[in-house]
Amino acid sequence: MIQAKFSGSIRRQPAWRSLGPILFSSETYSFQGSSSRRLQSRLTGSIEHDTIPFDLALPSSSHTDSVLHVLLLWSSDGSKHNLERLQSRVPKIARLGDHQVALLVGDGSIPHDEQHIWQQFSILQNQVPKTNAMPLTLALSAEAILHTLERYMKESDNRTEAPPLPHPMLTALVAQATTTAPVRPLSEHDAAVLANRFPSIQCLEEATRTDGGKRQITQLVGAHAAKEVIDFWQDEWIA
Repeated sequence: MIQAKFSGSIRRQPAWRSLGPILFSSETYSFQGSSSRRLQSRLTGSIEHDTIPFDLALPSSSHTDSVLHVLLLWSSDGSKHNLERLQSRVPKIARLGDHQVALLVGDGSIPHDEQHIWQQFSILQNQVPKTNAMPLTLALSAEAILHTLERYMKESDNRTEAPPLPHPMLTALVAQATTTAPVRPLSEHDAAVLANRFPSIQCLEEATRTDGGKRQITQLVGAHAAKEVIDFWQDEWIA
């Protein structure tokens, strides 16, 4: 099995109750808690620090010794908390060849949380400075964390920038970008058409704010569905 680590601090978080069993039951990775070290401070005395900089550390590839450092953001903490945490973590590569990514994790136990995480993911992408920001991706539930990270590493091919959202995930998220969701999301056909035309969440959102973009959306999905998509982006949460 592949050796991987989790930080000591994450064990003190409420999310550990669901995350811990998932990590330990992995058939691919053998997770161990990171060792800690104590640093002496004249003001505060002894302070314990993890020896890994983020929440998880996984080998990036079986062919190299590079490491992917993962910062976990939980949708249940809210966009304000996660934005502050993300902004406080200026990318700092510990070793040449290492990479890092922030992973927004949804709470699969909450009904309709898929729409909530979709909204929060868009907020974080829009508000985090584009310069000097670590890549951001998402997992719809804690159970999807390892699969999402494996896919991320495979698609990034050891690049430091984040890959585009996988098409099936983008289509699923676009389906929630309508005023009638989650009760009645966009049809699978309409969501796929929009995902094919607009390669990212930001592109779709920006299109709803221009006359030309609105015309394109109307041509793709019809006037009725287009109005519901355009109105969705006028909600107060996007301001």
